[in-house]
Amino acid sequence: MSEPVRVHLICGAPTHDTNYSRLELLKMTHEDERVTVTLNETFSDVKAIGGSDAIIAYTCNVSPTDAQLDALEAFFKRGGRMFALHATNALFGFTNGPVIKVQGIEIPGLVDTTDANPRFTSLLGSRFLAHLLLGPLHVNVSAPEHPIVVREEEDRPQTRLDVDEGNGMTVTVGRVRRDPALGGVKYMALGHNLVRGGAGCSILNAELFLAKKLIK
Repeated sequence: MSEPVRVHLICGAPTHDTNYSRLELLKMTHEDERVTVTLNETFSDVKAIGGSDAIIAYTCNVSPTDAQLDALEAFFKRGGRMFALHATNALFGFTNGPVIKVQGIEIPGLVDTTDANPRFTSLLGSRFLAHLLLGPLHVNVSAPEHPIVVREEEDRPQTRLDVDEGNGMTVTVGRVRRDPALGGVKYMALGHNLVRGGAGCSILNAELFLAKKLIK
């Protein structure tokens, strides 16, 4: 039997319901009999971090303390790997007013995305800044010639260079390499969160439902 792979799953967010995501991630890791999983909602279990081969983080606005960052840095230095999902790189707060009401949702103030934890965002290699302002968005929905494009350059994909590939409907994959810790490969996939994600995907789903005569 292969050596066990120790995975620490960190899944939690004070402003999001992550119960479904946590369950699905646990089900996925359960498919590999080599994987044993420890679970937490924050980065507080430094012992589990130190004893893991890989970390899966599905968080939003969860900021590690200095001691937890020490554990993460030691984890990376000895060859540990992290798969950061959702908005793990999003750290934000709210100003003390004015209260903003948008589409029935009350926000206590302006959103402040100042880099409050540069050690953490440096480890992740990215930082959430803001969503686009609410407003009209023009989307050209059509199946791209190549829905998935694989780049061979060592520094791709990059948001500035690749996010509009295929009019925003193509997913760009790169930095593909072997991962001895998990016995497979790892890679980076970049897609347009709005065009390929929210807007484009919703319209494509509607077109699929229409084609299958599930809607009129």
